[in-house]
Amino acid sequence: MDSVNVATLWYQIVVFAKPHNFTACQQFARSLLGKTLAFVPTMELRPLANVLYAMGKLRLDLASEPTGPYLTSHVEERVAELLDKEGFHNEKDIGQLWYGLALCKYKWDSGLLTRLAAGTIEEMEAWEGLAGAGDALANMAQLAESISLTPQQKAELVRAIGVLTDRVDEERKCFQALTGMAWATQRLQLPMPKQLLRRQVNLLLAAPRPINSDRSTRAHFSHFFRHCAKLGLTPDSPAEAQAWFDVLNDAGPAEWNVDEIRWGLGTLVSCNTYSPSPEAKQMVQRAAASKGVRSAADVRVLLELSEAWGIALPVEVRARLVRIRGSGGPKP
Repeated sequence: MDSVNVATLWYQIVVFAKPHNFTACQQFARSLLGKTLAFVPTMELRPLANVLYAMGKLRLDLASEPTGPYLTSHVEERVAELLDKEGFHNEKDIGQLWYGLALCKYKWDSGLLTRLAAGTIEEMEAWEGLAGAGDALANMAQLAESISLTPQQKAELVRAIGVLTDRVDEERKCFQALTGMAWATQRLQLPMPKQLLRRQVNLLLAAPRPINSDRSTRAHFSHFFRHCAKLGLTPDSPAEAQAWFDVLNDAGPAEWNVDEIRWGLGTLVSCNTYSPSPEAKQMVQRAAASKGVRSAADVRVLLELSEAWGIALPVEVRARLVRIRGSGGPKP
């Protein structure tokens, strides 16, 4: 077995893992950590990134694994070697590396992440894949606490985001990439001109309908509007607030899930300019009574929405929400 075979095996475990056998797949993956450690020094960048992706997908807690500190140390050393050797020109490999590092939810070396960010920023204007650039920025945002950019690097990243925004405008596609741009702007504290952020919002509002979407598109756009609000850009008028809602409503199936309501409607209620339609109020009522409510954060937003919009929840529904909020999760 060589390093490519090892990476392929990790990927196959992810493909095979399903809810009914996830624990068994996770345990098998844990048994491979020691063997994988031996192959890390010879892995190329893409197989190594794929292994990290698989570890993240399988929710391995590398910090608590017996071989975890050794494995992650070897990974960091190998990534540094490969960046020295290959640079940052292969956007697909660099994008997959960002994805794997972020998905692992491990506290990676700050110096390595900062170097990776600096190299990515230098090349990002030339990236061909808009979606890949947006994803890389989103993953960079997830790791922002360990990334230290200079003012010049921040300015360069803002310029790159401006170029990517131009391409969204010209190509009229990959609007989901705007989410990664806004998230990176917020988390990395970039000096984003307000007019550029406003332009991004206007691009999404003017996107051709129906927006080609899957189940994740509404969540993407909900997060985009949430990041914009945190950056200080909210709807200027009730009409624009309704336009935000319309974008979200058109970006997925007719029925919103609890997460979409939490991030989408939760953002709109915080802006104080949106007047909910009967349809929006019914969404909140259905969500509050559903089994999709899983966390105290879900409950907080649903109760905030019901109170702000004058939605009378049934007594038993409100009682269940309060119970979930107090216990941190739903009762069986």
